[in-house]
Amino acid sequence: MPHVGRIGRWMAQRLLTGRSPYLWPVSLLRRQLDLSPMPIDKPGRILGDLVGVKGFRYLAGLFETDLAAPGLGDPVAPVPDWPELDPGRVAVGPGVNRLGFARDKPAHPMRLIALRDVFFAHRGDRFCVFRGAAIDTRSTAIPSQACLVDAAAGRGAQVARMIYCGNRHSPDNPAHFLGDHLTTAALLAKAGYAPSEIFLPATGAPVNRTLQGAVNPGFRSAIPDRLYRVEELLLPTSAVVAGAGHHPFHIADPAILSEFAAAAEGVTAGVEGGGRLLYISRAKAQRRRMVNERDLIGGLRQLGFVSVEMEDLQGPGQLAAVAAADVIIAPHGGALATLFAARPGAAVLELFHPDRGTLAFAAVAARRGLRYEALSGAARDLDRWVIDVEAVRAAALRLMGAGSSP
Repeated sequence: MPHVGRIGRWMAQRLLTGRSPYLWPVSLLRRQLDLSPMPIDKPGRILGDLVGVKGFRYLAGLFETDLAAPGLGDPVAPVPDWPELDPGRVAVGPGVNRLGFARDKPAHPMRLIALRDVFFAHRGDRFCVFRGAAIDTRSTAIPSQACLVDAAAGRGAQVARMIYCGNRHSPDNPAHFLGDHLTTAALLAKAGYAPSEIFLPATGAPVNRTLQGAVNPGFRSAIPDRLYRVEELLLPTSAVVAGAGHHPFHIADPAILSEFAAAAEGVTAGVEGGGRLLYISRAKAQRRRMVNERDLIGGLRQLGFVSVEMEDLQGPGQLAAVAAADVIIAPHGGALATLFAARPGAAVLELFHPDRGTLAFAAVAARRGLRYEALSGAARDLDRWVIDVEAVRAAALRLMGAGSSP
């Protein structure tokens, strides 16, 4: 195999620098082996290619299988009921995913997949479920040799029941953590499951940690690179079944968003916001860079807008900045996951790369009674883009003049 030498050198470098992971993400290994990226997370599609590679020969006895108990449980959350939106207010570029607003895809209720007497480990947006020589088909990573040694030695932390609310998206992205992971956890708690049995992927993002504790301090965090021996592992279908529609705020449950808003209000008492006119910058973002954002900030500052970078604020400060604003302008990105904290009647203008993004935050705005508009810019390439500053200023003036609901 021509890739053996390259991946062998890469493996050696990882081991020498002490950064060999406890789990190997399947998607990463596929890239290293020059394999097609799809399906990116199927362990069975990578095991056969690795068994002959130096450093991965320990996988020779492993195979992919379905470890789940037969059938699915009753629905624990309803079919997503997408809010109605004014199409004239959400006109965006052709590449923006309209999610469920077009109602062209069937919606699915959330159910739970049960796996019994298994080992579980996770890191970030990847996890692995295995027992003996079998790796469950829903896993998105394969175990390292150290992980398998720990399992053979019985060193996993014993857990009677774990309902894992992570998925294939990073828990450090507020859109995915708040809109996917924490939303799923809150729905499960609402359905009667004990908070102490509900595990979220560990997150380092301040606003994520703040809201998790405020919504339910009983929720637990799965520690990265720790092996768990789980008597009953439950995986929500919204997170692990292809085509189930998992995405930030894929459910947009109005009661859960209201619960989030109440929790945010509790942690922002006495915290000063950023001003009535707020621009949320993506200057520190690594993706979807707005080339002329500095010009946009200057143009909006002339109208009285204050520019903030959420990375510079702690969790309560991020929520307070949104809660205090009458008009919020921001490029599409994770910072807009905090829109549930905005006061009803506030206005939101979301700016899009014409071929990137989703209308997830439009769903939040519709649920929370916000006035929502969107503008698309012009692409410089598949990632960089520019926005028409004067068009944004005109929209801002219109939104400012319309006022907010009492």
